[in-house]
Amino acid sequence: MLGWSILQAAPRAVTAFCNGYTRRPPAGVERGIHLDDPVAMYELFATERPRLIVHCAGVCDVEKCEQAPEFAYSVNVDGTQLLIEHAPPEARIVYCSSDHVFSGDTGACLPRGPTA
Repeated sequence: MLGWSILQAAPRAVTAFCNGYTRRPPAGVERGIHLDDPVAMYELFATERPRLIVHCAGVCDVEKCEQAPEFAYSVNVDGTQLLIEHAPPEARIVYCSSDHVFSGDTGACLPRGPTA
C-alpha cells in the first residue's frame, strides 16, 4: 500500500519492484522480486546498485497475519533480513511501515521519557 503511494507520487524518480505474488502490479512496475529468494536477491543487486532502498514490503492483512503468523513473520522479518544481507553495502535502507495494524495513538509499545 505505502510503496504504491510512493510510486504514484514520484513515478520517474524511482525504479520500483514489487513482490512476485502481487496480484495487480501498479503501472510503472515491470518486475517482481521475491524477498524470500536469496538467489533472486543476489541477482537483483548484481545488476542494480541503488544508493537508496525504500523498503515497503509487508503483510498488512490483519486476518491473514493472525491465521498464519509464520507467513507474516517470513515476509515481514525474514524477507527484510535477506534484503539487508544482499543489498549493496553503500545503499541506505529506509524501512517503512504504516499504522494499519496499530494506530500509534497510544504509544503503548514505546517507553515514555528517560529510562533509569
